[in-house]
Amino acid sequence: MTKPLNRLAPLIAALVLSACAVGPVYQAPDFALPERFAPPAAGATLATELGDAWWLHYRDPVLDRLMAEALSHNADVQIAAARLEEARARAGIVDADRYPTVSASASSRRARSSLEGVPTDPRTGNLHSLGLDARYELDLWGRYRQASDAARAELLAAEAARRTVALSLSAEVATRYFALMSADERLQVLTQTLATRRDSAALLRRRVDAGSAAQIDVLQADAAIAEAEATLADTLSSQQATEAALSVLLGRSPRAVFEESVARGTGGDTPVAVPAGLPAELLARRPDLLEAEQALVAATARIGEAQAQRLPAITLTAALGRESTDFSRLLDGSASVFSLAAGLTQPIWDAGRLKRNVDVAQARADQARARYTQAVAGAFADVRRALAAQRGAMDSRVAQTARVAALQEALTQARMRFDAGVVSRLEVLDTERNLLDAQIALTRASAAQKTAIADLFRALGGGWQPPLASTASVQ
Repeated sequence: MTKPLNRLAPLIAALVLSACAVGPVYQAPDFALPERFAPPAAGATLATELGDAWWLHYRDPVLDRLMAEALSHNADVQIAAARLEEARARAGIVDADRYPTVSASASSRRARSSLEGVPTDPRTGNLHSLGLDARYELDLWGRYRQASDAARAELLAAEAARRTVALSLSAEVATRYFALMSADERLQVLTQTLATRRDSAALLRRRVDAGSAAQIDVLQADAAIAEAEATLADTLSSQQATEAALSVLLGRSPRAVFEESVARGTGGDTPVAVPAGLPAELLARRPDLLEAEQALVAATARIGEAQAQRLPAITLTAALGRESTDFSRLLDGSASVFSLAAGLTQPIWDAGRLKRNVDVAQARADQARARYTQAVAGAFADVRRALAAQRGAMDSRVAQTARVAALQEALTQARMRFDAGVVSRLEVLDTERNLLDAQIALTRASAAQKTAIADLFRALGGGWQPPLASTASVQ
């Protein structure tokens, strides 16, 4: 057996030196990043030590439990997790192509030869065999290595996609949760307003009976009651729709969606500040950007894989076993057989199929690069919008709070003036209507501020971690 092995020495050396990979080497696009984010607003606090559990910033145990429920039972999260397992299995399949294949075989046959064919003696005979067969293709051009690189990049992209789904889900759960609490607050305001207007209408009826008020005042009071009742009905409908949508996000059963209510908590609204000067970290922490980059890495590796298919391929095969016409002598030393072979194949003409495969891989890489570039620009646009929305929501809530306080005082004075006969009932109704609008606007502004914080965390890819200096030193 040494002589055949000596003849195969050059091929074994080629196996060791098979580093002649073809195809481009991945290079990350060069982005013109902003120097820093906007400075934090006065009185804001820094979000640290939150990581992916960014909702802990609100310090709402009920919201924490709802997040855990959603991340465990939501269908989109489960689908993303299954896709991750699929990508992991595919990567294992591709990696297996880089290694030899070994198979065992056993056969037994009885045959009879024709008198008109090659003469055999005897014409009828048996043949029994046992064997091991091995096959291996030298990866001279890095075809299988680059296929493995592409599969691993796709696995990383699937993991990033799972994180993207989880991040988007958590932000959506927070948004629906705050919308539900806002609807509850509006219902409370409307219920109190409706009770107050009904008391006022009853008082006016008594004054009409006493001759100190006109019937038109009662009619105006009844109209104001009907207006509050209509708004209350619309708000109740909105509350039920929001709660149903939140139940679906939580991954609850159809019975639970229809019959069970969602718990409410406090929903803290502490403003959040973004550490300045961290644009580069955004590229490394937003999962959708990691997914887009790994898709580009995989597409780049696919170019080399396609180019390698156009080059010569060397295949080694080996077989070792036993063969005998007598089954009882199959394990005798004289029944051993073996074979070693090497084959070389080179595509010559295929109507341009392999060349077009390279063109397809290149075009897909160009698309992946454009998508990655677009995703990065969109990420920074998200951060800019989220920062502006947070500042605007804070300012709006402050203004709406002042508006409510002013209208409450105005309503007190309007009622005093009406009781004194200085103004008509219409002025009181207008002030009541303006106060109700302001109170509803305040509940919406409060929810908008909390939602703006969730949008900011989603734009930043989660909560910031404190050891940023060590990250910068590694770079």
